[in-house]
Amino acid sequence: FDIVCTQETKLAKDHRYLDKLFTKHHHIHYSNHASNSAGIATIINPNTLKHYSVNDVACPEFAEYSGHLQATHLRPKRRRNGPDILYINCYLSTGRDHTQLKLRQLRALHAATLPAGCLVFVAGDFNFTLSDHDSTTTSAPSKPDQDVRDAWTKVCERFGLSEHYQPVHTRYGNTSSGPSSSRLDRLFSNLEELDHEMLRPNASITRLPRSPLHYHAHSNKFKMLKVFGASDHLPVGLTFHPLSAEDDNPGLRPPIVPRWVVKDKHFVPEFFNRWNRFHNLPTDRF
Repeated sequence: FDIVCTQETKLAKDHRYLDKLFTKHHHIHYSNHASNSAGIATIINPNTLKHYSVNDVACPEFAEYSGHLQATHLRPKRRRNGPDILYINCYLSTGRDHTQLKLRQLRALHAATLPAGCLVFVAGDFNFTLSDHDSTTTSAPSKPDQDVRDAWTKVCERFGLSEHYQPVHTRYGNTSSGPSSSRLDRLFSNLEELDHEMLRPNASITRLPRSPLHYHAHSNKFKMLKVFGASDHLPVGLTFHPLSAEDDNPGLRPPIVPRWVVKDKHFVPEFFNRWNRFHNLPTDRF
């Protein structure tokens, strides 16, 4: 993957343990909290760094929530590389008594002072579910109250986010009543309908050498998984499969915009409005 957003790194403030796992050519943006809780990091591979410069955003609204909220800004080195990209990495507070803290974190995200006009990706462990289908138990601590869902809706509205949905539960554990699971880890972006059509993004569970899916149905084995330090979460990945002229037009006819679209009186002003939202795009829109 070009970008990896990790959560629960559990590193002390000045620790940079991930530097040992990646080459010096990787860029690692740390947001540590404590050696026994929280912590997030965004890792950018060298191939991406060939085309983008990176700014670890010092967002004042996030200062109080180190280890929980983080923003990384990628600027293209050449205009033809496309728009600026903003990655927001989240690990929202968890636990039955953390609803108010989670609300404050979401409000900080909603009010965040961040670069404008970017392609935005938001990823993380949100520690709340969006629907009843996202959890196997109705009493799980991850069930949000309506205030949390409303706060998240406001974040989505501010950044124009929609989810890159995949249905598999991502966190597995064992309760007194048996195995449990929930879909806490999610990916969002402000890609628009045309972007989806052309880039064909696909969210899915990525492979792990030690997966909780192999252990969670057996409590003893699941305990051993935790002893070895493996995660009880499954990683979610986002890949793109761009549409080519051959895919859409077997006869190699180039894609065209329907005539009725360009004749619509709302099309041209809306096109220019959206084009001008992004930086570093060619001045010739055609």
